[in-house]
This record gives sequence, structure tokens and C-alpha cells, in this order.
Amino acid sequence: MKALSICPPGRGGMYGVFLTLRKALALCGVDLRWAAAGRSVAEQAFAAASAADFEIGSLVATAADDDQLKARALLDHIEREQPELLFINVFGGPFETNLARYLPRRVSSVLIVHSISRSTYRAARSVRDWIDAAVAVSPRIRQDLIWNEGFRPESVHLIPNAVETDAGLPRPEHRSRELRVLCHGRVEHFAKGVNWLPAILKKALARGLDLTLTVSGEGPDLARLEGEIRRAGLEGHARFLGFVPRERVPEVMRAHDVLLFPSVFEGFGLTLLEAMAAGCVPVASRIRGVTDYVVADGETGLLFPVGSTRAAAARLVELENDRQRLQAMSERAGRSVRARFGIEAQGAAFLRLIETIHREPRRARAALPVERWQMPSELRPGWWHALPAPVKSVLRVTRERLQFGAA
Repeated sequence: MKALSICPPGRGGMYGVFLTLRKALALCGVDLRWAAAGRSVAEQAFAAASAADFEIGSLVATAADDDQLKARALLDHIEREQPELLFINVFGGPFETNLARYLPRRVSSVLIVHSISRSTYRAARSVRDWIDAAVAVSPRIRQDLIWNEGFRPESVHLIPNAVETDAGLPRPEHRSRELRVLCHGRVEHFAKGVNWLPAILKKALARGLDLTLTVSGEGPDLARLEGEIRRAGLEGHARFLGFVPRERVPEVMRAHDVLLFPSVFEGFGLTLLEAMAAGCVPVASRIRGVTDYVVADGETGLLFPVGSTRAAAARLVELENDRQRLQAMSERAGRSVRARFGIEAQGAAFLRLIETIHREPRRARAALPVERWQMPSELRPGWWHALPAPVKSVLRVTRERLQFGAA
């Protein structure tokens, strides 16, 4: 079976998810490839993608900026390639999401929803009646799509992201009592909560914890974070790796004891899986139906209320004071990921979904003609985007912490 994902290649997390899904589907006899259109996408792909990436996908309309021209080029490419299944990632962008409304009926379409943000849900709702099925990567997303966005329960399938695991890779021997803490991913506060790292580090050190914090990744708040670390006099306890290539991430994870994950909101938290697969124990924000789905609090990691730097520091101290517990969590975390989030399980889940779609197609509306291409209101910026980022951050923290209290 041939399948296509509207997803440009590059260094981003979305493309990493695509590569893992490609391997999972290959186990079921499905050849998944990517396709993307447009000048800006092409420029980013040529700058970041490898020759191997271009062997498994296609760029079209590489000089076009007009959405209708890009859409026509993608639809022509779909007609030539004749895939039986097409994946659209809501998180991929408004143009890519809107394409779902123009797909020919003979191609089964699956919408993958990766985030719990308001804009992501609005985008999903805008194409709800033009797709055959939706995939929610966490229970929170599935519940929200059904309860708040009008999706039929039978059309929304819970299929979590997956990660490749290798139980044979050893963790480097570490004789020091120093706790090696890692924060990995995009360095920005709005979603990832990185501005809280200096306070967490300072409070942990004040309680006598001997630790080093490694920050791995790039992002818009990197310079600010480095400055806050310097101003707090914490340079001796923090280091910055910058961008880490995808293939080196497991090595970085294995070299640390704890993953500190202070996110404000997430749709899933793939970094949690990567850490747990490497035996790096997560200490993460408790995001209902997301991180508490991946991490069993007290068993495979520890959770703390969103934005509570005091609680996060206390969780780190707990692990430093009980190394046997830390080791046991490390082993359980690895076993949990291999059992629940391996590519074999993901491939089998998608195969069941494909069989369901072919048996019971559910698309409610026929494709729109590309000549009538237009962006629905749900795919344009709403009033939420007009709020200052700090205000939106406070509202998100309040919403999540009300679920569990502010302990």
C-alpha cells in the first residue's frame, strides 16, 4: 500500500514523527512518503534535509507563494502517485490542513492532531467533515475533539507517538553523586516553560542538591535563558549544547540521570519517550491526559504541577536522595516505553485504523474544487493570538493547575 504525508523534511519534531511512523508502517507493508509545496518550504528543506530525505519524498511548486498554485501542484502530485492513504498533520500549518477539504474521495484521509492548543483544535474542526478519520496522539486530545469540537467518537482513534528502542545500549557508568539533569528540545517558554529553569535549579541547589543542568536544543528564548543563568550566578551548574542532531539524541539521553520537562502545554511529549527509552527518568509537568498518560507518577517518573518551581526542585531532591529508587524508575521507564510506545505497537494500531477506514468510510462532505480555494475562518488567527504571550502563558498555567491543585 502507498501512503503520503503532507510534511516537509527537516530538523523539526514533526519530521521526526514522520520518520518513526514511516518505519512503523513499513512493518505492515505500507510505504509512507512525504510531499510538500511552496517556495518557503523548499528553501527550508534544501537547507536542512539530507539526500536520504529527498529519496523518500517530493517537493512540488518550489517557486510558488500562492496557496492555490501550491494546492493544485500537490493535488496533481497525489493524482500521479495514486496513494491509497493520505496523512495531514494539523500542527503542520494552515495551508497543509486546509488541503483536506480538496482531496479526491478515492484517497482515504487521516487527520493527525498533535497539540492541545486552541488554534490546533480550531484547525481540526475546520476540516472535520472532509476527513475519513482523526488520530489523537493522547487521551486529552481525543476527549477534547469529541467533547468540544464535535467529532464523532467512532471517528477519533487514540494512537500515541512511538519511539525506536534498543534495550542493548548501555548507560555510561557514572561514579559521582552529582545528579545529571537534562532539558532537551525547543528552547522557548510559551509552550516549553524554559524560563522556570533558573528558579528550579536555584531552589534545588539551596536544598543541598549537587547537580548539573544540561540544556540541549535551540529556540527563541535561548539567549534570555543563558543570560538568566549568568545573572543568577549558576554558570558552574549549567551548560548549553545547542542543536543536537536527531541521531545523537539517544546518546545524550543515556548520559543523563533525569529529564527535566517543565512544559506549559503539550499534545504528547515525544521527548519523554526518548528519555525513558534511554533510562533517563522524567521529572515533568503534570498535563492532564498527556504527561500523566506517558509517565506513571512514582513508577516511571515524577510529575509536578505546571509552573511550580518549588515542587519541581523537590522532585529532583527526592531522586538525588534515593539513588536506588532512581535506578528502579530508570529500568521501569525503559520497559514501559518498549511495551507501550514501540514502533511495532504503533504500526499495528495504524493497520487496524486503515482496515476500519476501508470497511467503513465516514467522510461527510465531497471535495471542494481547487478553483474555490479559500482559507476558512478557523485557520486564520483568532482573538487568542492578539493576547500578549505572557497573558496566554498565565491562562494556560492556571487551566492546568486547576485540574490538580497548586501543590
